[in-house]
Amino acid sequence: MKGVLCIAVVLLAGCGDWGPPTSNQCLRSELFKECMAAIPAGPVVIGNDNNWGEVIGKCENAAYYQSLRTRDHVPAACRGS
Repeated sequence: MKGVLCIAVVLLAGCGDWGPPTSNQCLRSELFKECMAAIPAGPVVIGNDNNWGEVIGKCENAAYYQSLRTRDHVPAACRGS
């Protein structure tokens, strides 16, 4: 009896929408702005060695991955193309 119950629980746990995650673009924009606001002021003059592109890329990357949600939890207006 316990075996049948365990199998039923395992099978039912697999129910639901398990599609690929969708980026919530509204949340992504907000997270990116927060990340950029947390960065200290940069140099006034930028020479040949520029790491600001890397810093901005890190904020973009973090905002993207933190904004991933299942499609059910992303409002239609905030879904990407």
